[in-house]
Amino acid sequence: MLKRSILFLPEIEEDDWIHQLRYQYDPLFSKIGPHVTVVFPFESDLKNDDIITHMKEVLRGITSFKVVFSGITGDWPSGYLFLNVKKGNDQLIAIHDQLYQGILRPYLWWGHYLPHITVGQIGDYDIFQGALEESRKNDQSYKLEVRTIALETIDQDENSTIEYIHYLDGRN
Repeated sequence: MLKRSILFLPEIEEDDWIHQLRYQYDPLFSKIGPHVTVVFPFESDLKNDDIITHMKEVLRGITSFKVVFSGITGDWPSGYLFLNVKKGNDQLIAIHDQLYQGILRPYLWWGHYLPHITVGQIGDYDIFQGALEESRKNDQSYKLEVRTIALETIDQDENSTIEYIHYLDGRN
């Protein structure tokens, strides 16, 4: 069985503050770049070709759109730090909902979906609170465009391999 997910990989400059924050607090920093997960990691025997066909069908007719990320929030006791979506939220939620139809329905994560970029996961409460306070001092806005949605495979060490990129401009 393969572990996969579907995500949006925003283009953020490598020397940006978000990369610095992730380097310090995100255990997946070296495994995958900043991303918004639209289909959460799932294990299955589905073939990549079948998932790609599903992605093409669902994403047909969806064009690129703008997103704005701003504001760091945290969730304790999970220890996660999130960079939140302020604009483009509805479009990302619609893509999430549509991708979980059909062959991906059995893998639907039933929690409330709130698009974000995870910038950290911290197990110690005091470090978590300090990181949250520090990150709020450097509140930047990121105005980006969602142009692609990607299928990734995640290996046993949590390393990500991009298997397919769907271009929202129709050049697939």
